[in-house]
Amino acid sequence: MKNKSLIYEIDKLLEKYETISLGELAEANLMDRKEVKYVLSEKQLPELISAVQEHYKVLSINDKQLFNYNSQYFDTDELNFFHDHRRGRLNRYKVRKRHYIDSDLSFFEVKFKNNHGRTRKSRIVSDPQKTDGIQKTEDNFLQEVSPFAGDALFPTVQVNYKRLTLVSKTTVERITIDINLSVQKGEESLAFEGLVIVEVKQDKLRNSPVKNTLKNMGIRSGTISKYCLGIISLENDIRFNRLKPAFDRLYKPFLTASRLQWNS
Repeated sequence: MKNKSLIYEIDKLLEKYETISLGELAEANLMDRKEVKYVLSEKQLPELISAVQEHYKVLSINDKQLFNYNSQYFDTDELNFFHDHRRGRLNRYKVRKRHYIDSDLSFFEVKFKNNHGRTRKSRIVSDPQKTDGIQKTEDNFLQEVSPFAGDALFPTVQVNYKRLTLVSKTTVERITIDINLSVQKGEESLAFEGLVIVEVKQDKLRNSPVKNTLKNMGIRSGTISKYCLGIISLENDIRFNRLKPAFDRLYKPFLTASRLQWNS
């Protein structure tokens, strides 16, 4: 399915949805949550969106439902955040600047996943014009919510995508659906054509219409984070044996041009 055709079909399906505003969305921000992720193909996405329409509202801003995101990630010079994830370590951190391109808003964000599998996100407003490094106010915030200081972290990869957000009508649940994913480091970038990443975010894990629909479609949970995906795809000589089976099965079929020569 061509991407323009996909976006048109999504827009038509979303016309049937009730909408929710950004202000209403903020009331249930789920900054402390459980997350489950899924990978599917673009051609499966219309079936999912159509099947769950009566159970969710869609975020709409100025009559728009698909929004452009850019995330600049930070890590230590030894990529400790990446390797903590690769090893499956709990009590791990992720640091990024996320730019909401359509509204020109940016946030400096710190995500922490604890040993109970809960993800807590903390953030402050950031200057969208200052994406390269960690600014003083961001450094102060980082030290408040984590054991790290800004001078120990450096820009690594950027991740770009389009996102639509669904919100449950009855429970504390938010669904994000990402398409047009690409990763970038410096002048080099790679695209994952036809890839869709669905994240189910809940106050506590439970069954839901989206989860049940994905199960009926034969789609299992379990993915690689977008940050790890960017590191695997763009860093030279990176070790990721534990993540390689998931990368090969879920992501590599969508990769338009790969630096991963070991399986060329």
